[in-house]
Amino acid sequence: MSVFPTVRSRTTWVLWVTALCLVLGGLVAASFKTQRTLRSRFGVTPAGRGGLVAALSLQADSNEELRDEIARLRKKNTEWEQRFVGGKSETQTLLNELHEARAFAGLVPLEGEGVVVTLQDNKSGLKGISPNLSPEATDEMKSAGLVHDSDIRLVIDELFAAGAEGVAVKDQRVVSRTAVRCVGPTILVNDVKMASPFIIKAIGNSKEILSALSMSGGLLDAELTALGMIKAEESKRVVLPAYSGSTQMRYSKGR
Repeated sequence: MSVFPTVRSRTTWVLWVTALCLVLGGLVAASFKTQRTLRSRFGVTPAGRGGLVAALSLQADSNEELRDEIARLRKKNTEWEQRFVGGKSETQTLLNELHEARAFAGLVPLEGEGVVVTLQDNKSGLKGISPNLSPEATDEMKSAGLVHDSDIRLVIDELFAAGAEGVAVKDQRVVSRTAVRCVGPTILVNDVKMASPFIIKAIGNSKEILSALSMSGGLLDAELTALGMIKAEESKRVVLPAYSGSTQMRYSKGR
């Protein structure tokens, strides 16, 4: 028996090496294309990507420190207002009105009975997707099983329409300037990144709110419930944080 490879085995070996070279060449070309895109669109070089990630991390830490500083200054301001009152009834009345206005604007923490709504991705349903489906149908089914920014906005709108006096998504208070939007695989609420599950808390008459959400054609009688992606329950004690973002008005004036 000959120890040298046959013509057939040599041919098979050459084909495998050729295929591997083509795949490797494609990966190298894709890498170069990605680097060119980063340089042309964002001015990011391969050596500078690490610095960009570090800068983004530092910026996130800085934003968190600023939110804490805002909360501290607002608390200090409230303490000075209490000292200013000094037992005068007229001043106390003005201070009470100011506190109510701040509560309405979401600038102070709130506590009371209410409802807690949980939105979460339907991961179990995604495992059962047939491999025979077209890529378009597969993407559509995957998208249907994920919580989107529109789902969160819908819950917020329904809660306020049902009589909620205050709403928060996780640790972010919902105010007039709150934006809820998708950025890649995450959702931003007040520019704070969040991921599933989303805990949405509302203060108000718990029975009336839950009844409004459960009515025929309501939020709990929809596709999200069928997919097991939403649940709502009453709570005797709901605590909402104060809005910690900026309230500075740069382009508008009161009239």
